[in-house]
Order: sequence, then structure tokens, then C-alpha cells
Amino acid sequence: MRARWVHDWSCPTPPTVARTVVARWLPTSYQLVLTLEMPTATSDDPLSVLVRKMNPDVRDTWETRVFKCDRDGLSHSDEPLYRREYSDKDSAKRGHTEIVDALRNGQRLGA
Repeated sequence: MRARWVHDWSCPTPPTVARTVVARWLPTSYQLVLTLEMPTATSDDPLSVLVRKMNPDVRDTWETRVFKCDRDGLSHSDEPLYRREYSDKDSAKRGHTEIVDALRNGQRLGA
């Protein structure tokens, strides 16, 4: 069954690439689709520096995650229902759109 409504945030702040809430027809059933940049290769934070020391070939990645959330897009879990990884920002944006379209059209995402 198609989604009741879909809300995209137009100007997400980094590291967020895209953020969308999809409302299902079941009462209080919402899903947050969140696409983030994971700048491990270019970040100066201590964990990224350590990862680069252990693996100098590490690359930045982007990831889309789907969570259960409330109407405002606030998730109560750190464990996503679904996740997909990308190697560049353009692929991540396209992937985010694909996932939102699938949820909008009532499709279930594979694990």
C-alpha cells in the first residue's frame, strides 16, 4: 500500500546528505530514511586517524539507513531496519531517492 505522505528536508546539514520521513497507513507508523557521509579517509577526528593507521587504503563512504521513527522523524533506535552503502555522494543521493520511492510505493526493503 502506498505511503500516506512523504516529507523531505530540503537543506540537511553535513554529514547528512538527505533526510526523509515516510508515513505509512498504520497509525503511528513512520520510517526515517537518512543518508549520511562517513568521512573516515578525510576526517581529522581521532577514530578516523586510528582507522587510517590500521588501513591506509580506507575510503570515505556514504550510507543510507532506514529507521522506525515518530511523525517528526525522531528515531528511538540506533539499529537501522535497512542499510545500503555507496562509494560516492551522487550514488548516495540516487540510492536515497530509490529507497524513498520504494517505501512511497509500499514495497518492503530486503534485509
